[in-house]
Amino acid sequence: MNSINKVTTYLKIAIHLSVLAMAGIILFYKFHAGYPGCLAFFDDDFFYYLKIAENISLHGFSSFNNIHATNGYNPLWMIFLVPLHKVSCGSGTAQMVLISAVIFISMILIYLLARDIFSRFIGGTLLPSLYASFIVYLSIIISWGGMEVHLTILFALALIRCLMRYEDELDDPKRAMMLGFLSSLLLLSRLDAFILVLCILLFVMPRSCSTLSAYMKRLFFFGAGGLLLPAYFASNMVLFNTFMPISGMAKQLKNTISFGTGYVNTILLYLKVNIYGRSYMLTTLALTLLAIAGIILRYRQIKELPSQMLLLSCIAFPFLSGIVQSLVSDFPIWPWYLYPWIISFVASLIVLHNLTKRVNLLRTIGYGAFIGTCLLIFYSYIVTRHISESSPENNGMYVEAVKISEFFKNDNTSIIGIGDRAGIASYLLKNPVIQLEGLVMDREYLRHIENQDNLIKVLKKYEVSYYIIHRIERDSSRCYRVIEPVQGGTVSKKMKGVLCYAPEHEFTVHNVKTCIFRISN
Repeated sequence: MNSINKVTTYLKIAIHLSVLAMAGIILFYKFHAGYPGCLAFFDDDFFYYLKIAENISLHGFSSFNNIHATNGYNPLWMIFLVPLHKVSCGSGTAQMVLISAVIFISMILIYLLARDIFSRFIGGTLLPSLYASFIVYLSIIISWGGMEVHLTILFALALIRCLMRYEDELDDPKRAMMLGFLSSLLLLSRLDAFILVLCILLFVMPRSCSTLSAYMKRLFFFGAGGLLLPAYFASNMVLFNTFMPISGMAKQLKNTISFGTGYVNTILLYLKVNIYGRSYMLTTLALTLLAIAGIILRYRQIKELPSQMLLLSCIAFPFLSGIVQSLVSDFPIWPWYLYPWIISFVASLIVLHNLTKRVNLLRTIGYGAFIGTCLLIFYSYIVTRHISESSPENNGMYVEAVKISEFFKNDNTSIIGIGDRAGIASYLLKNPVIQLEGLVMDREYLRHIENQDNLIKVLKKYEVSYYIIHRIERDSSRCYRVIEPVQGGTVSKKMKGVLCYAPEHEFTVHNVKTCIFRISN
């Protein structure tokens, strides 16, 4: 027995160390490229956050270009980024290291929370550690680029853990207020997490309520704990004259109500793009579908499982999220939008383990050792591959942004208009940039997209001197027909224009052509 306990202890230590090593190497190895080379390993959209955080820190103005005020970001991550910019004292390297350190700490907390959640349903300590380590791997895949989802996953797991612990104490005002507070932090990290919170309010909070008044009392204290959220919306109205963040509104300008395909297309793309995408979607999707099949086939057994309504809500989360995303927006989505699948993965693991708990294999040290060995080998492969691919030149958007900044190195005053791929280029430029998709602009700019105004006239109104666009060719009349936002789908509202002259500069990086047009005012 002692030898089995020793093996279990050694395996747990190995898993702990593998989580630290995997997260540390993936998040910090990028700095071998120095600065600004390390910027190539962050998502383009992250630089919208970074540029706004810089302007808030230096000028006290929530703006992407220091001209137009914007709330085009999820506020919780911005609350971290502004002080990190101040602490870094203008050092780009220090700032990026601190940001990576915050994400690294989030990964450790995600590991501890996931392990605690699994421990409540799964015997022993080895399997919860193994499963939690894989949750960290999935979280890193969609978080290493600097987007806010590491906070979303963290607070979603914190909320789930509290609900599981205090499910029988929801009539206690302190417990209900704590849940409301965690829910508000979750929503301030990403507003689209409202789907999970709504499921909790509809299906988890009413449990064991004998009367409607008891349920309303729970909701009252839940709302009292979540006052940060209405305070955020109120500040939006006062400061930006809009209730919702402008980034979400910009993607929801459609000509007609229709079901977009962006969510499904991203899943299909992620299934074939690389080892990270395939491992993420195959594992989360397969396990979720298996759990759903198990729930249908053994529903009586699931009814005996503690917190079953919470688990079912988590499993439904990615499907409901996909439906809502597809209804409200015709834009393609990016990998970090797929974070609900991690929450579903956690619940699916618990459900499947409960359904198979009578199988002796799952209760043996041999099973844990086998899974642990497979995961350690897989993590080693991922880290090795990540190191081998870590070169700034592999990121076409970074190389392209460097070329754009070199073109404008002697001109720091001209206003530049960029739509798609504007993040890192805007961060490297010293010029003010009009983000033509409207993601980090203001309500007035969105009206131009909503009215589908002439793009060239809009550029001139905003005193744009140079317009940068990608993947464009002359038509049969030898003119360039330009569209913004170019990422919008077939039913998205767009501004259009025609440029019947040659660009002032053009270049191609990784088969993507970039043209820089001079706009005469």
